[in-house]
Amino acid sequence: MLKLMETLFSFNEILNNCIKTMNIKKQISLMYTNYISSPCLHGIIHPIIFIPQKAAKNISDQKFKYIIMHELCHLKRKDILINWITIVLNAVYWFNLIIRYGFCKMKQDCEISCDSDVLKYLKNNENIQYGHTIIKILEINNANNSLIGTTSMIKNKSEIKRRIAMISRHKKVSLRSIILSILVVAIIGSVGLTKASNLKTDDNSSSVSVSEVNPAAGFDNDEHNNTFGLWSGKDSYKISENGKDYNINIKSNIKFGTVNIQIYNDKEVLFKKSSPKDETIKISKEDAKNVRIKATGILTSGSYSIHVNNKQKIESVAIRNFQNINT
Repeated sequence: MLKLMETLFSFNEILNNCIKTMNIKKQISLMYTNYISSPCLHGIIHPIIFIPQKAAKNISDQKFKYIIMHELCHLKRKDILINWITIVLNAVYWFNLIIRYGFCKMKQDCEISCDSDVLKYLKNNENIQYGHTIIKILEINNANNSLIGTTSMIKNKSEIKRRIAMISRHKKVSLRSIILSILVVAIIGSVGLTKASNLKTDDNSSSVSVSEVNPAAGFDNDEHNNTFGLWSGKDSYKISENGKDYNINIKSNIKFGTVNIQIYNDKEVLFKKSSPKDETIKISKEDAKNVRIKATGILTSGSYSIHVNNKQKIESVAIRNFQNINT
């Protein structure tokens, strides 16, 4: 309990120092809760920064400073007000998919622009630590619980890779470009307003066909972010047909991100799971023809292994290790 009180006192000191550094005049409160998964800013007149309790217990003072600076940048930019305006407009134009999509992309660009504003206050090479802070928050709590009208530091996981790339290159997104994108969205949305009812969405949920996989491509589309030590890519393997029953054992120890494992043949998908810890899949001789394994990594740190047991001996198909992220 004493250690927790010392941590909270330290966090309040960090908040006050950041307020002075960023020349903010408003009184800002800190609150800790289990009901959110990401730090966020709430309130226009009396702003409050909400911090997930799990994050507060597992981050350093330095990372907490970056979190506070991120939310204070949202405050300086009046992003809470913009959020509420977009919520109202989304409610009014609920039937226009183009406008709704445009506002979604605008929020994503807003986070990148906010990242850029934070980097202006940091010293050289601190952008790397700031990027690790975003990764750490996602690692601590990978749920997606948020409060309406708030500015969540991490809301769309699919955009994390883009943000990390921008931070590592220290690119800046200006407020002018965001305003321009809003105008473009408004123009496009107004043109497509009367055609919203004719919009159709494609169903892309079907499994990947065999023809799209190169069976000889070990570590295909391999991408490694040297700055943050995360791997994204696709590994493909083919198991030679032996006309007998056998088992495929898959183990993974994923510390961050996900690895999606899929086993399939010419007829069907035999197994599909994200980051399986220890799975054994039985392959009958009827299904043993042209069996392929695809492992897709998304901002991944950790390892996985694939072994085949044909009841006579165990053969290693792949052992894949990814560099651990810094904490």
